[in-house]
Amino acid sequence: MSYVVGVIVLLVANVQYGMVSSSAPSGAVYIHWGRSDCPEGANVVYSGYAGGSHYRHSGGAVEPICLPEDPYMEGDQKMDLLKGGYLYGAEYETYNLVRKTSKFHNEDVPCAVCQANDKTSVIVIPARKECYTGWKKEYSGYLMSGRNDHVAASVFTCVDDQPQKLENGQENKDGYLFYPVQAQCGSLKCPPFKDTGIIFCVVCSKA
Repeated sequence: MSYVVGVIVLLVANVQYGMVSSSAPSGAVYIHWGRSDCPEGANVVYSGYAGGSHYRHSGGAVEPICLPEDPYMEGDQKMDLLKGGYLYGAEYETYNLVRKTSKFHNEDVPCAVCQANDKTSVIVIPARKECYTGWKKEYSGYLMSGRNDHVAASVFTCVDDQPQKLENGQENKDGYLFYPVQAQCGSLKCPPFKDTGIIFCVVCSKA
C-alpha cells in the first residue's frame, strides 16, 4: 500500500492510557510495539496486547493502545443496548514484506510499556535505522499504519523489526491492522527517497 512520509514525528515520552504523551522525571516512557520485552537499559512497566479500533469503523479511535495482560473487567456488565466505542486486538499485515517479518502476517501483536532509565526524552524518527548524534537507540523497526483505502484513520507507529507474536493468535480475525508504509515520489523528493520503498524507523532516547 502507498503512503506519504514527509515529516519527522516527535513523541516525548510518558504514558496515558498506554500511549506516549509527556516526559517523566525518573525516566522517559515509550511503547515497544511488536515486543513484550524492553531493550537493554529500560524497565518493563507492563506488557500486554496491542489493540485499537476496527479498520472498517469510520468512528473509531485513531491511536493504537497497549493493553495490560491483567485487565480489570467489572462483572458481567455489558452495553448491549448502547452503541459506544469498540476495542479490538491488533494484527500484523505483512504479507508484502519479503523479509522474515512476512511470516508474522495475521499474527496478533504484543507490546510493552518501557521506562528508559535516566532518560528524559524519546523521539520516533521515520526513515532512519540509527539515531542522530547525542541520542541512544532504543529499537529500530518498520514504520506502520493502516491501509490507505480503509475507512478508519490511523497513525504512524514504529513496530520492532525483530517482532514477536502472541500465542494462539495466527487466525485472520482483523481488528486494528499494522501495514508497512511505502514512500510515494512527487511532493516527497526522490532522491533521497525511493518510490514505493519501505519506510523504516528508529526510537531514540536522550538524558
